[in-house]
Amino acid sequence: MYGDLNTLDSQPLIASSNNQSPPTPAVEKPSPKAVAVPHPTISNDDATISIDTGASRGISTVAISPNGKMIASGSRDGMLKIWNLGKNTTGTIPTSGRTLEEELYGENAVAFSPDGKTLASGSDDNTIKIWDISKGQLLHTLKGHSAWVSDLAFSPDGKTLISSSFDHTIKVWDLGKKANTQPVEARTLKGHTAWIFAIALTPDGKSLASCSFDNTIKIWNWEKGEVRHTFKSKANRVFSLAISSDGETLASGHEDGTIQLWTLSTGQLTKTFKGHKDWVRSLAISPDGNIMASGSGSQDNTIKIWNLRSGKLLRTLKGHSDDVRSVAFSPDSSTLVSGSFDNTIKIWQISSFR
Repeated sequence: MYGDLNTLDSQPLIASSNNQSPPTPAVEKPSPKAVAVPHPTISNDDATISIDTGASRGISTVAISPNGKMIASGSRDGMLKIWNLGKNTTGTIPTSGRTLEEELYGENAVAFSPDGKTLASGSDDNTIKIWDISKGQLLHTLKGHSAWVSDLAFSPDGKTLISSSFDHTIKVWDLGKKANTQPVEARTLKGHTAWIFAIALTPDGKSLASCSFDNTIKIWNWEKGEVRHTFKSKANRVFSLAISSDGETLASGHEDGTIQLWTLSTGQLTKTFKGHKDWVRSLAISPDGNIMASGSGSQDNTIKIWNLRSGKLLRTLKGHSDDVRSVAFSPDSSTLVSGSFDNTIKIWQISSFR
């Protein structure tokens, strides 16, 4: 996710007080389109499949479809791609890829709908786009945020999309009952006082977690727009979140390289994991609830696999040569996908790491 955080403060992320938008580059913006891309370059190294994505400014976000057959990726140079996955004797392999969009603005977040038919993407132009995956067609563009869209989450029933932004707000979008119904902004959640970096929904969809540069994690009743709990972190700014499949455990990744585990219902801090040398940019908990993956920044560039219950470090995955900005598990918990600023996506078979 996101660009170089060391330089973000100098960039016009939020509209000025006179309600004028940040200046737009004097370049004609290409129309959204779906085009075929060449077969990915694949190299096998230590049970890892590496996809050379063709990006030039880094992969900032990845997601795996609910059926485990597709990967979506977004890059800082505005490339939004879908990779179809197949199986062979060595496991999961990417068989083809296509580009949904090429634009001027970096993609920060992607999310598949629960039925796997649509994809949502959030970018630096402050908008959210919703795509028909099978047709490669842009269905809707949602406008409402005044700064970069940082993260996205669908409700379990697929009727609601939730977005977070560097404008310090979270927006709840009613998607309607039909794909051709224009989504509407249902409400805005306010409470954070700095950039919001990540959000995560509980599996039952009843609670939403958000984390911010204000050093807090908030748990929301998003349907009512109310804050249930605020967890104050002593480990500096919070970059990433993940919630366990039973909805009981919240993991947060921090600027100081630590990962903290919280009891979601009470806000009690239960464990602190140490091992990364740099910011924990991304987190994911396996659907079976047994392990957690964490990706780190430029002084580290590793992915660590942890036993969620004991806190034991099971494996350190090395292979990326730049920040690991996004990690995601397959639905069967056997595969991990990672996206990095080294312009690659890596697929790790992790069944033997447990």
